[in-house]
Amino acid sequence: MHEYDQEVRERWGDSDAYKQSSARTSKYSKEEMDAAKADQEAATELFAHAFGNGLAIDSDQAKRQFSLIARRLLTGSMTVQ
Repeated sequence: MHEYDQEVRERWGDSDAYKQSSARTSKYSKEEMDAAKADQEAATELFAHAFGNGLAIDSDQAKRQFSLIARRLLTGSMTVQ
């Protein structure tokens, strides 16, 4: 069992989002899970960069950063197209 699994289930186990995520990720191979983790880490770094550098929320650079994050959340890919 992972370190925070029990806490996650206690906090969000009854939510639809948790159930959907669990159903989806339970089918992931190790490679898919590793890729998802890498994508999540990349999204976190984009947030850290934007906020750590004091980007105004409405700046073009912040909008590009947040667009990449949104793309990752919607498609699972950090690739810019």
